[in-house]
Order: sequence, then structure tokens, then C-alpha cells
Amino acid sequence: MPDALRKPVTFLSVLLAGLVAGLLLGTAMEQQQLTVLDAANWTLARQSIDSVFSRVLPWVWNSTLILLFLAGFLNRGLPRWLSLGAGVLLFIGIVMTVSIEVPINKQIAGWTPGTIPADWAELRARWLMFHDARTAMGILAFACCLAGSVKR
Repeated sequence: MPDALRKPVTFLSVLLAGLVAGLLLGTAMEQQQLTVLDAANWTLARQSIDSVFSRVLPWVWNSTLILLFLAGFLNRGLPRWLSLGAGVLLFIGIVMTVSIEVPINKQIAGWTPGTIPADWAELRARWLMFHDARTAMGILAFACCLAGSVKR
């Protein structure tokens, strides 16, 4: 039975890892464009974007992580290690998200145009720096699991 699962699990892990990498890259590009906004408009944009991503991304990301580790279990040789490596990269990204970015997002969610702190731009820069690192890990994770899927 495990051998029958290997191909569909590997396929789904590549598909979802590509989706995660694309979401992260798209968000990184979008957020760079939003840096031209003033504090009030940037805050409203971030709150709107986060209201969607906070509901969708955990499910996609956690499903991808489970599939990557399952693909690592089902595969052998280099594909196993590439799937597991991709899973470790995404796990680090989750830890970074929960420990650094989510607390920043929660702060921003509580702001109104009249309560934006004076250091909002520094907080934005911190979030962007960690998001860029997370994006790089997501792209590398996708590359690893894609390479593992074609290497037999």
C-alpha cells in the first residue's frame, strides 16, 4: 500500500509546496508595492489582506507540511531527503510566522487610523524582513520537493 500512495502524495506535496511558494512570493511583491502608502492606508490594506490570509494560509501550509513529511516517509534515497528537507524549511517558516509575524499582524489588526504608533514603519520593515526570509525558504522548499519528485 505505501508504494501505491507514493506518487499521489508526492504529486500533492509538490502542488501544495508550489502554492505556498507562490502565495509567499506574491505577498512579498505586493507588500513591497504597499510601502508607498501612508500609515493609514497601509494599515487598512494590511488588515484586509491579513483577514484573508490568516484563515487560508494555516490550512494550506499545514497540509503541505504533512504531505511533505509523508512523501519523505514513502520515498527512498535522494527524493526522501529532498522531501524531508522541504518539510524542515516549511516548518522553520511556520515557527517564524507564529513567533514573529503573527504577533505583528495582531498589533496591526488593533490599529485604527488614529492609533497607529509612531514606529509603524519600523514594525513594517521588521515584518517585511522576516517575510522575505520566509519566502526564500518557501521557494527553496518548493525547489527541493520538485527536484525530489523528478529524481528517481
